[in-house]
Parts: sequence; structure tokens; C-alpha cells
Amino acid sequence: MDEQVVIDSRFSGPPQAANGGYACGTVARLLGDGDAEVTLWRPLHLDVPLLVTRPGADRVELRDDDALAAEGVARPAAVPVPPPVDLGRAERARAGYRGFLPGGTYPYCFVCGPAREDGLRIFAGPVAGTDLVAAPWVPEPSVTGPDGTVPAEIVWASLDCPSFFAAAEPGVVALLGRMAAHLEAEVVGGRPHVVVARRVSGEGRKRIGASAVYTAAGELCAAAVATWITIGEGGFPSP
Repeated sequence: MDEQVVIDSRFSGPPQAANGGYACGTVARLLGDGDAEVTLWRPLHLDVPLLVTRPGADRVELRDDDALAAEGVARPAAVPVPPPVDLGRAERARAGYRGFLPGGTYPYCFVCGPAREDGLRIFAGPVAGTDLVAAPWVPEPSVTGPDGTVPAEIVWASLDCPSFFAAAEPGVVALLGRMAAHLEAEVVGGRPHVVVARRVSGEGRKRIGASAVYTAAGELCAAAVATWITIGEGGFPSP
């Protein structure tokens, strides 16, 4: 029987498509527990079987309607890790999250959508006096496993959207093209964490941002570097 995965509609990003970080984390999980780099060639559909192929021991592909949709490779992730931000500063930064403004984000994104009560609700805003954005995050029970820790694909998702808000200018619309992540330690549900991101570079249609998840004590849990591909300007439609 063919190996398949299905991404539940809860984990949406753009309308009718999977959140990019969650999609990348789903691909990475198929490679095991180590570092991985995942490329998204097209938005992944929700609630449909995606065919898994394994062209090599350290490589995996997802196919959607026979077309290559995503591919991942197990390799060390070279991430320019942004520094930690204390919880108080992250809570103040959250108030400046530009996704609270009309047209500022995908409003129904699982990670950063203000309209989603069942999402991660990670609203990364600018940290005063720095080039960072940050947000507090307390993983709630519906995104934790039986052991109380957050599954890897959810951690990948948490690293996704903050890197966009750090890397892309206000008003720019972009889709995640590539993400490489390193998971350092478990993210424990019910405990306060801080998600931090900063811009790395930008050229042409590419915007690159790095992000990290820290405990409230400043201990690194995970880090990622993401490449965003701009597709225009303006707001996003509701589903």
C-alpha cells in the first residue's frame, strides 16, 4: 500500500492550503527526529491524501495529484539564531503585531491568524530598540501530545509566521518557499515560551528570516531559517 499523509484542515495558512511551517514539519517528521530542510513547490491541499515517495534514505517527497508539492532532506540546519527576548518585552511587543490591522495577515492562519481561537495565536510584534519581532506563546492542550510536549510539526509551525513578519515589509504578500529547522529541546505544553525572529536578508522576490523558540528562562528549544517568496501586495481573503 502506498504511504500517504493527510493534513487536517485545522492546520491551514492561506485559504484552503496548509500552513507552510506545519507542512514543512510534516515532511520533516517523515525523515526522523534530526535537522531537515524542506522546500515547498506549491501550497499543500488539506484533507486529501498526499503520496509519500522516498527517492533516498535521507530524502522524502510529497506528491499532490501526481505533482511534486514538497521535498525534504535530512541535513544540519545552519540557522543564524536570533537572541532571546524576556517574556515581559515579548508581551509588550505583541501589542504592535501588524496582523491586528486590516489586511495585515492571513486572518485564519493556524499560527498567526487573529480570527482563529483554535490556533497558536502567535502574534509577533516589534521589540522596541531592536531589529527583532517577538511574541509570548503558551502551548495549550490541543497542540500537545500525551506526554505533554508539543509535536515537532507544531514546533515547525510556530517558527514559521514570526520569520515572515520579521523579514517582509508591511503590505507584502508572500508564501513560504523553504525552511530549515533544528529542534534543540522539547517544547512543553502549558508553560510560557517566547518566539523571536529577525530579518536575515532580502533580494528580488526573496525575503529570508530566522526564528527561534525559547523557554521563559531563555533556554533555546528550536530555531529555523525561512525563505519567503513575495507574490504581491495587499490583504488576504477569508476562507
